[in-house]
Amino acid sequence: MRHERPNPAAPGGFTLIETIVVLVVLGLMAGLILSRGPMRSPVVDVRAAATDVMEAMRVARARAIAADRPVALTLAKDATAFRLDDDKPAAFPRGVTAKLRFGRAHARALLFLPDGSGSGGTVVLANARARAEVTANWLTGRIAVTDKAVTETP
Repeated sequence: MRHERPNPAAPGGFTLIETIVVLVVLGLMAGLILSRGPMRSPVVDVRAAATDVMEAMRVARARAIAADRPVALTLAKDATAFRLDDDKPAAFPRGVTAKLRFGRAHARALLFLPDGSGSGGTVVLANARARAEVTANWLTGRIAVTDKAVTETP
């Protein structure tokens, strides 16, 4: 059985005008999406910063043990970045700031010693909508994000 087109004289496919209209519509949609910029979440930004600080603390502790010398994790003066010893500073995501807390006092550096211990302290990371705390135990050097690590603030 042969299948024939209803109108064999009519060409198949799209016209140039139809293709141009579709491309214009796609271009407008892409322009609207790109003009908004990347979607960001304050909670995700704080979690990412907490993970970065936790990893940096672990590297500092391991470096102190391996090199048999103290290693410091220092917060920048404007609280938007941190650095290990003389390494290049690592910036926090936009809007996230940090404070280093020792008991009730605040400082700018956390020290890890060759025996695995350290000065101990908590790095408090926050932005307008979320907060996280990364704690280093002074005796064991154990680093952990606290139980209620990230909490939304109203």
